[in-house]
Amino acid sequence: MREIEVNIWNKWEEGRIVCVLTNGMVNSYGEAVMGRGVALEAAHRMKNLRGYLGALLEGNGNHVFWMPENNLYTFPTKHNWRDSSSPALIAQSAFELMGHISFRGHNEVYLPRPGVGNGGLLWEDIKSLLEGILDDRVIVCHKRDK
Repeated sequence: MREIEVNIWNKWEEGRIVCVLTNGMVNSYGEAVMGRGVALEAAHRMKNLRGYLGALLEGNGNHVFWMPENNLYTFPTKHNWRDSSSPALIAQSAFELMGHISFRGHNEVYLPRPGVGNGGLLWEDIKSLLEGILDDRVIVCHKRDK
């Protein structure tokens, strides 16, 4: 994996493939719960995303999903939005993401630092976990705090 300092949405606006950090919760309307962070930003940018992801979660469980119409992958870090992120789920998502991008032949996918921030985990811990899973096709993004 590579790391860069950039706002992930700048890459998405350039037409690059991005990952949206998600949880496995679906509300009573059948929509994915996307209430904070990158997930909330994605839901504001892509009006159909909550409903589409909600259906995928209900039918398949909490996994990485490819959404070509939105040029993104989901990347689960939590099962319940109220909980801290799960290192085990982040590792599972990383393995699933590698399978997806290998199958589709993607050369470059941008991923925010998973589990950091709203997830409550330290980047140093997650970085060491991901280094053994993700290859250089995955570019981990962060933006400097103001």
